[in-house]
Amino acid sequence: MAIDNPLDIELRQLREQLDEDSYLPVLATKLGLSAAAAAALSAHPFVSQILTSLLTSSPKRFEQRFVSVMEALVKQQQQIEERIPDQSYYQSEEFHALLTLILEKLHSTHQQEKLKTFGEALANSGTQEFAPDDKEPYIRTLRDLSLEDLQTLRRMREMSQRPSPFGNGRVQKGDSASLARLASLGLLQESTALKDFDLRVPIVPTSSQTAEKYAKGMANAFKQYFKNAATSTYRISGFGHRFLSFIASASPEEQF
Repeated sequence: MAIDNPLDIELRQLREQLDEDSYLPVLATKLGLSAAAAAALSAHPFVSQILTSLLTSSPKRFEQRFVSVMEALVKQQQQIEERIPDQSYYQSEEFHALLTLILEKLHSTHQQEKLKTFGEALANSGTQEFAPDDKEPYIRTLRDLSLEDLQTLRRMREMSQRPSPFGNGRVQKGDSASLARLASLGLLQESTALKDFDLRVPIVPTSSQTAEKYAKGMANAFKQYFKNAATSTYRISGFGHRFLSFIASASPEEQF
């Protein structure tokens, strides 16, 4: 029979405590509104109710999210144990710095999928594969991405792996905020190419056409050509591939 991991036991006990109805957030007894703020909110009971709820439930929510991250970390560690050369890494200053970056985002992160990815990324940071890397850029990038962004990036990777002639891994640049955000973080690479387009060059000047008018016509023709022929596309970058490996789940079927 397998012996329970001590950390597993502690997390389970903490989860049980957090799930109890008798849990009393410490913040509720320590935080209060100023008289001026209370007076301003008195005319808006709905806003006051929301604010009060946030103040009194924040500690419990934070701890629940922290437990979710740690549970995912432990589970991932157990599944990739053979890839972790030194378990003491998780006691190092480097790991503590990464964990701190994650903790800073727990107040504004509620999706279980994102919390799970936080934990798995922290576990992966201790693997041999990423030992030579600076892990902080991966964690900072993960903090800034939404679930939609992560799904988009995974689709871009899938497209890049399709054999020809089914695709070249490129998508045309458009109005997608997710694609633009991924590109700004270096996860996608933008490139510009010229597509087939008819260049309409004005006829050679005649006796009725001045050289100035002809030059202006040529300039307008090329301006129109580059406006219509130029096309920008995105494809996943080397950093994008590496980033997805860093946050990969040991259970691919559980990825969102």
